[in-house]
Amino acid sequence: GKRHFSVSSNTSLGAHGGFMFRDGKNSLAYTQLDLEFQQNKACYSFIAPFIWTTVHDSFAGWVMTDKYLKAGLAVEQNFFKGNSSFMGGDSYFFIREGLGYTFFHRNFDQLIKQDHYEDWTSHGKGMTATTIMAHTTSVMLTSEIGLKAFNYDHTRSLDYGVAFYAPFSRTYTDQYEFFQQNVSTGKSNVTYNGSTIMLNLRYNFGVPIKEHVHPIDSTKNKQPDLLANQVNQRTMEVQSTVTTSRKKIKVKVWDRDEIDGDSITLTLNGEIVKEHISLRRHKKTYTLKLDSGDNYLVMYAENLGTVPPNTAAVIIKEGFKKRRLALQSDIGKSGAVKIVNTN
Repeated sequence: GKRHFSVSSNTSLGAHGGFMFRDGKNSLAYTQLDLEFQQNKACYSFIAPFIWTTVHDSFAGWVMTDKYLKAGLAVEQNFFKGNSSFMGGDSYFFIREGLGYTFFHRNFDQLIKQDHYEDWTSHGKGMTATTIMAHTTSVMLTSEIGLKAFNYDHTRSLDYGVAFYAPFSRTYTDQYEFFQQNVSTGKSNVTYNGSTIMLNLRYNFGVPIKEHVHPIDSTKNKQPDLLANQVNQRTMEVQSTVTTSRKKIKVKVWDRDEIDGDSITLTLNGEIVKEHISLRRHKKTYTLKLDSGDNYLVMYAENLGTVPPNTAAVIIKEGFKKRRLALQSDIGKSGAVKIVNTN
């Protein structure tokens, strides 16, 4: 038949799960390892060399598919692009490579197998189709490039890009023979390999698997100099107040402004939570246990970076509730959050 251009509904639907980790302690890039499971479909359409009528319809073209299941492993490398995305967080550029095993190949819902025969002739005119080669499994390479958008606390993200599916072996070959007046007018072999290019969307749910836990002994008295609003000879300035009924909360800190080398120490009620925290775009999470009544989370500036004062963005999370704050500290004062525990 004649060559022609067509747009086909190649589709892919699947799920993945795995681990995401930073490439270094202070690196903004990270690597992701995933197990994948997908159902893919590659479509192929043709125009017949002549028109005939079969099953009360005019037959001028037809569509074939290579529909299959794929299980595999993918490695994704992510590179920091910017600190704003349409989801409210950072944006990244990513390159993803996957290697998978395909099986359960079908043409629509018909299992692909060798010597399968179909007769599409009517009154001596039309075509027949015979599968002369079939592979029921294959190894497939997947390559993808695109952009990743995070929400503000990196618990959700959306990947959007272009994916190319390249199998290592062909799936099946059909031989088409055309007839007019019961006489063969020629044969044509067509091989289907399942390769396709697709626009891809992937929505990710992030689940933290490791937290920095700092247990605070609620039997200890707060240090007298803390109650006098003095921390390490600096004035403690309460810049926000939060009320909670929970005894355990999570705190996330990061630098929301220019990355200029800020380094801080966090204390809770005079106890050190974490020293030498280098503020970056990546949020660092700490789990804190609160005393009953008033608690003071203090940010002590170890340096002022290149752009003083030392400014940190803070998220205080209690269950599903989140409170976003900003703290500023310099050599004369330490910014603090007063957390009132009503339990």
